[in-house]
Amino acid sequence: MPLAEWSALQAGYEQLFTTVFHGDQGMALFIESNGLGELDTLLIPGHNAAAVEALSPGGWADCPDATDRHWALLVGNGDAWDTLGLPQP
Repeated sequence: MPLAEWSALQAGYEQLFTTVFHGDQGMALFIESNGLGELDTLLIPGHNAAAVEALSPGGWADCPDATDRHWALLVGNGDAWDTLGLPQP
């Protein structure tokens, strides 16, 4: 994702998180790095996916193995891990 698109997604996500979904423990944004210092994979919860996808240029796909991967929490509260059934690092 180019930096300009990433910046726009971050700004829009922050607005969604603080105004529309404030208090929703399942509203979170996770990242998985490829270890090369580059953005690899973003994970958004399915129940809020449409709202977040509308902020981005697209390219989203389902992640059936989300619980088997190693994520870092970018935005969300600490309850998001348990709420979404993801292993904490």
